[in-house]
Amino acid sequence: MQSVTRADVYVIHGKPSAAPAPDNDLGIYLAGNPGDAYTGEPVRLRVLDGGKPVADGAVTIHGDNLLYADKKPKPLELKTDANGEVSFMPTTAGVYLLQTRVRSASADKAGVWISHTANLTLEVLPQ
Repeated sequence: MQSVTRADVYVIHGKPSAAPAPDNDLGIYLAGNPGDAYTGEPVRLRVLDGGKPVADGAVTIHGDNLLYADKKPKPLELKTDANGEVSFMPTTAGVYLLQTRVRSASADKAGVWISHTANLTLEVLPQ
């Protein structure tokens, strides 16, 4: 098994620029501007691998402020549609960690599997 992990964080200071363009790696991309994620509004995501949609891909969403909670809620588990898209509705403001993973056989090493993991840290703002 070979593991490749990617971690993206959107940091906005002042007027936000355009969202990053997809590249050749596995990634989680916001459908809109990263600075426009608010509670009570759907956050739309797209999971791409090599620029192509990941259909039926698992996306796990962890909310913040849970480290010291007595009862930790289970993370939200979602599946992408045929276009690699999924959305969720955050109910509380804070930082969210989104994660997806794709495993596949190595193209050049027999018997070796490669696990690609993409993480996105996103701040959801109050209304």
